[in-house]
Amino acid sequence: MATRTDLRPGERIPMSWEDYQAFTVEGWGEYIDGAYVHMNSATQPHQRICRELLKAIDRALPAGVDVLCDWGWKPSADLFVPDLLVFDRTDEDAHLTALPHLAVEVLSSDTAADTTRKHRKYAQAGLPRYWIIDPDGPQITVCQLQGQHLVAVAHHQPGATATLDLGAATLTLDPGDLLTT
Repeated sequence: MATRTDLRPGERIPMSWEDYQAFTVEGWGEYIDGAYVHMNSATQPHQRICRELLKAIDRALPAGVDVLCDWGWKPSADLFVPDLLVFDRTDEDAHLTALPHLAVEVLSSDTAADTTRKHRKYAQAGLPRYWIIDPDGPQITVCQLQGQHLVAVAHHQPGATATLDLGAATLTLDPGDLLTT
């Protein structure tokens, strides 16, 4: 399969998993519902939030639990690449197949994918915790699995300290600190 350079963020290209594994493209994407989904390159605020949150989560986690940026989670036929993933340490290399404790998405220009499609797909996969971070603020929306749905249970604004459930630990922070360093 040839390298593609003409894709727009959010563009979907139907293909098999085998074709996806051989697919080369400028940029990156995910494999959802039998299609490659092209993603935006991250903005500087997006990357700063990811970096600061990764450092804070890493300090809070007990031994045997890890956090990584942009590592794939393949719970079924789909391959998701959340901005951050908290999971029990594993020997898996290419992507995680076990259920993580938490997935975090920092919103980009394709917010529909983060707030609608992924929300539904993550719930179907049984993800217990999902945070959506809006870089404007930044503010953190905390979602928890309730039955078959991920439900928003809290919204944390900058200027107020929040204690957040990581699954294997808790983290106390002010969302505003994610952009101030």
